[in-house]
Amino acid sequence: MEARQAVVTGGTGFVGRWLVRELLAHGHSVRITARHPAKARRLFGSAADIFPAGLDDSARLEQAFRGAATVYHCAGLYRFGWGHAPALRRTNIEGTRQVLRAFERADAGKLVHVSTAGLLHAPEGALIPESGFPPHRPPGCAYKGSKWEAERLILDAAARGVSACIASPTCPIGAEDETPTPTGAMVRDFLLGRFPFSMRTGLNLIHVRDLARGLVRAGERGQPGARYVLGGSNLWLDEILRQMAALSGLEAPRHEMPWPVLALAALPGELAHFWAPSRSRRVCLETAFQARRCQFFDNRLTRERLGWAPRLEASTALAEAVAWFGQPAAEPLIQHAHG
Repeated sequence: MEARQAVVTGGTGFVGRWLVRELLAHGHSVRITARHPAKARRLFGSAADIFPAGLDDSARLEQAFRGAATVYHCAGLYRFGWGHAPALRRTNIEGTRQVLRAFERADAGKLVHVSTAGLLHAPEGALIPESGFPPHRPPGCAYKGSKWEAERLILDAAARGVSACIASPTCPIGAEDETPTPTGAMVRDFLLGRFPFSMRTGLNLIHVRDLARGLVRAGERGQPGARYVLGGSNLWLDEILRQMAALSGLEAPRHEMPWPVLALAALPGELAHFWAPSRSRRVCLETAFQARRCQFFDNRLTRERLGWAPRLEASTALAEAVAWFGQPAAEPLIQHAHG
């Protein structure tokens, strides 16, 4: 039987690389569109076809997508702070527009757009369902706004007959989070002693390998215009910190920071965007407002429709992340890596 062709944008990133490995393990023929082909070759050697192409080149993307059964659009920018707004628009919005244009011209089979469950909302105190997509662009958050606009492009395309669905991961965690993502940065910062306080924050963690399995299943069973929330365990931040403390031998924070204090602490980071707009900030108003939210999810509908469920506990994912970030080589690597 001929292997099914899958194309992955962002295949060298944290989620993308684990997706590529999962596809290869399931016998798919995989092509990766890469801005940095050398990095892709280092990760996958000859196991995958490396196709040099950026998100700004729809003609090259069309060539890469031609003949594909499934295209997974994983490439994206994950940054908080208004200083990143221009880059977020270029990558997350205009990049998705180019991917859609190339996908339609290439006449490929199915597009799985990898977004974020962080966009979704529910009434206070309720678990967030797949149907919680806000009707309007989220105000005051450049990252979420860019992901909202990208999703609108996908939903509008599906409404006119394009075979495209949305996968909405919660907080992926595990090894090899080089850039790192905000969840990985939480692990790194804890190990470096930069996490003196906890917050009353609710997160949903999913092992990155379970996420990769869910993405493959979305490619197999996903329906046009549908959303699939790929999430695992609902955990309070202080519980996560206690688990990391037990794994690392470090002490967990003993006190919670009141949210108004965090908001005040975010102001210097916000003002710093005036003289270094593209630099990442550990604390800014966006991250402060994010810390105030309880992002607990109910994704039973996704599990039923995809025939998928996480197999690995959040504790396993945390253990792998702590072990990876604890390597002597990890700190210089994550400082200089670019996804």
